[in-house]
Amino acid sequence: AGFYTEDLILSGAHHVWAVDMSSAMLECLPGGPVTPVHGDAAVIRLERRFPVLVSTGMLEFVRDPEAVLGNAARHAEPGARFVILAPHRGFLGHLYRRFHRSHGFYIHLFDAAWFAAAAPRCGWRVAAAVRVAPFSLAVRLSRR
Repeated sequence: AGFYTEDLILSGAHHVWAVDMSSAMLECLPGGPVTPVHGDAAVIRLERRFPVLVSTGMLEFVRDPEAVLGNAARHAEPGARFVILAPHRGFLGHLYRRFHRSHGFYIHLFDAAWFAAAAPRCGWRVAAAVRVAPFSLAVRLSRR
């Protein structure tokens, strides 16, 4: 918990707003310029817009990934970037899904085609989609 938040701060982020439905995860965030926000990324309403949004290890667990993309667009400045790390719909991704199913969780898997179809409906343009070993897909969206 807090791994990517800490990495963002070490990489020069001035401030990180960390949204999570799990208060336990929020309690593990590092100190520093971090605002923990308890809420659902699909529906939360923050009174601000951001130039950069990052989602790592979240999109696969939400009920409606497309709703998350749409809500992120409402929180994005014009021209904003949205970087997403999600499990790829491939052999190892299916093993990852099986692991989570054995613990009672259903997860979504993604491919570039899913983002190519969903992003424009939500106000985003796919700038890049790259496979990342062993089973992830890194996607960079830009706000239209």
